[in-house]
Amino acid sequence: MWRGLEAVGGWLYLTSQRLVFESHALNIQTGVTIIDLPRISAVRTRRALRLIPNGIELLLEDGTTQKFVVWHPTRWLSAITRARNLPVA
Repeated sequence: MWRGLEAVGGWLYLTSQRLVFESHALNIQTGVTIIDLPRISAVRTRRALRLIPNGIELLLEDGTTQKFVVWHPTRWLSAITRARNLPVA
């Protein structure tokens, strides 16, 4: 998960009601981030350094974004889209 300029390592989980990110202890910024699925207005894949297709970006209803580096971003996009019944951005 990107928190400012830091790429925070950890684990991302998708439940039927929320997306949960738990950072591991080796980061400067640690903790849990919980995003309720109804807050997500769209999701799209993204590229690190505009080259590597290894991420997803969530567009939240308040206009903010959350960015994650993940394995198989298109699978994450599909799973979140199905869970939330979202349009693909």
